[in-house]
Amino acid sequence: MKLNKKFLSFWLVLCFSLYAGAAHALHTLIAVAAQTAVADAPISLKVESAPYFLLFDHEGRFLRALPNSAVGNLANTASLLAKNKVTVLVGGSFNSQALTLLAASSIIPIRKQGNASAAVTAMLQCETPAPKTKK
Repeated sequence: MKLNKKFLSFWLVLCFSLYAGAAHALHTLIAVAAQTAVADAPISLKVESAPYFLLFDHEGRFLRALPNSAVGNLANTASLLAKNKVTVLVGGSFNSQALTLLAASSIIPIRKQGNASAAVTAMLQCETPAPKTKK
């Protein structure tokens, strides 16, 4: 898996804001696009079709599941997340329209796969995937 420069930049900004003692870290609300409403749900492959957004605080504690009332409508999904004060969105993939709408709402997109709570824990520990080396 190749690390995208934009992805790495977002990752570094997130790590800095969470661990540099910035006031922003206390207000970080992480949403994970998920297939079910439980903390260890599989991450939804497409953000726009996720039936739920799982909300975690800046320490990785699961707060609640937010039903996605805007399934399939990216503009309304971004608005729903912004109204709920989400600052970081974890999902399986983001198309260009999603990236544009999230940026307009000051929401940082993070691509992850697997289990929602494990992805949040890894993200908060600033674990980035190791780049593949050529053999």
